Amino acid sequence: DQPVYWADKSKDKPESKQFAEESNRLKNTGSNMYSGSAVAHPTNNLEEIFSKADRVQAYQSSPRNAVNSIKDISNAGAQLSISAGLMENIQSLGAKNQWGYSANWMNSYKEAIGWKTTGGFSRLDVVGFTYDHALSPLVSERTLIKQIKAHQYVVNKYYGYVSKGYWPAEAAFSERIIKNLVDCGIEWSVISNSHLAR
Repeated sequence: DQPVYWADKSKDKPESKQFAEESNRLKNTGSNMYSGSAVAHPTNNLEEIFSKADRVQAYQSSPRNAVNSIKDISNAGAQLSISAGLMENIQSLGAKNQWGYSANWMNSYKEAIGWKTTGGFSRLDVVGFTYDHALSPLVSERTLIKQIKAHQYVVNKYYGYVSKGYWPAEAAFSERIIKNLVDCGIEWSVISNSHLAR
């Protein structure tokens, strides 16, 4: 996961927050200066973070290639979690063909999602997550539902697919969130063995 590094209001799209490309552009032109601060924001080097070859590949083609390598096994596949914030960051870079990302960054994922096991399941299941890497048991029910539904909206927008599974960020799970998961159409969740051991 990569967060939204500077979630200030977007100057390009006022109804949104800033994603990687815009934050970096504004920082480099000195536009993300705030009173009391001597530096432009975000202070992170976004180009260094997003342009690493393994990340460029992982965010565009590596999951598809990994699943393709096991396609000869009739029921083999993989689950993958990716936050909506990261998808939006990648989209912002891909739309400008920046740092190795293309406008078609999502196509390899879509291809692997379209491959089916003999049971009719997607070979690549991009499991449900929260929009901003929220820790499920630590936010209100309303916030959790909005986080999950926002993730479902974004994953459907880019991949044309919404999983029935859920990966709680940092494997933070509580029985109290089960109702919220059901309300969001989620049928199963990854749960760490430490929870099951209790």
